[in-house]
Amino acid sequence: MIYYNLYIYNLSFATGIVTRKLKIVIPVFKKGERNNSGNYRPISLLSGFDKLMEELMYNMIINFFNKHNILYNYQFGFRRRHSTSLALTEMIDNIYAIDNIYANMDIKNATIGIFSEPTKNIWHCRSRNTPL
Repeated sequence: MIYYNLYIYNLSFATGIVTRKLKIVIPVFKKGERNNSGNYRPISLLSGFDKLMEELMYNMIINFFNKHNILYNYQFGFRRRHSTSLALTEMIDNIYAIDNIYANMDIKNATIGIFSEPTKNIWHCRSRNTPL
């Protein structure tokens, strides 16, 4: 059985074709009016076969990126051992590095950070006349 699955996985990776019959997409209501399709988000229900295929593909891509040094060192999203906590630690270390503090104080520079969740609308949090 495992040889058949491996054959299908390898054939799919080689051809770039993935059957759509293996996944089920269902709409899940978020909020607002139920008759507005924009108030739903799609949820994909994957079979064990698809979950394994997804994990294999993820590992192949990440291994390729790591082998060829494609990812930026400070890319923290969706990487093992690169959590958001580590990103925050890196930022704080850079802000409070002794050389940076004195150099920035001498030229009167300030350090700021902007944190946002790209899926959220942040425009309502500021007035129209306030520059970003």
